[in-house]
Amino acid sequence: MAQALFYPWIDLRDEAWLKTSLLYWDSVRTIVPESVDAPYSTDTGRALEAAGFLVPLRIHSGMDETEELTADTLLNSLFEEMLEEFIREKLAGYRPTPSVCPIPERDDLEVDWQFKPNGTLLYLFGVKDNARARLTTISCLEFQRNNLPFRSMVVHEDFDKIGRKDKTRLTSASDKQFTSLDDFRQNAEQYLERETRH
Repeated sequence: MAQALFYPWIDLRDEAWLKTSLLYWDSVRTIVPESVDAPYSTDTGRALEAAGFLVPLRIHSGMDETEELTADTLLNSLFEEMLEEFIREKLAGYRPTPSVCPIPERDDLEVDWQFKPNGTLLYLFGVKDNARARLTTISCLEFQRNNLPFRSMVVHEDFDKIGRKDKTRLTSASDKQFTSLDDFRQNAEQYLERETRH
C-alpha cells in the first residue's frame, strides 16, 4: 500500500495537488494536533477524508515522538510530477524532451526538460532545495563554458526555501526564474511565446 505523509501544513487547499496525489498513493496522512477538530477546509478535502484517503494523524504536546506514526510512510513531494503534468498538457507545442544531457560525457549535468521554441534550445530545471539549486548553477556554467547555444529557465518549488548565496549564484547563472510552480503555470506560455518570436 503506497502512503504519503504531508507535513508542511495541516490543511491541504491545493485541489490540483490533491487530485494528482490520488494517482500516486492509496492514502495521504497529515499531522494534526488533537485540538483541531476539522483539519480540512475544502469540500474536496472533507470528501477525501470521508473516503479514507486523507488520514489525520493526531498528536499532542505530551508525546515524546511521532516516529512510530510515520515509520512506513513515504515522504515525498509531487513537485516533479505536477511540473511534468503541466508541461505535457500545456506546453507540448514547444516540443518538450525530458532528461537531456547536453554534454554527452557529462551525464551528471542532466537537464530536466529541453524545449525548442525557436532556433535556440531552452533548458528547464526544476529546483526544490539548495542542493538542486547548486547543481543547476554548475550545469548552466558548464554549458556556458562549453559554448553551447542555449537559454535556461528555473522553476522553483519554493524560491523562499533557497539560501541567499544559492539564490545569488543561480540568478547570475540562469536566464529566467519562476519562483513557484504556480508562477510557472501562470506565465510559462507567455514566456515561451516571447522566446519563439526571438
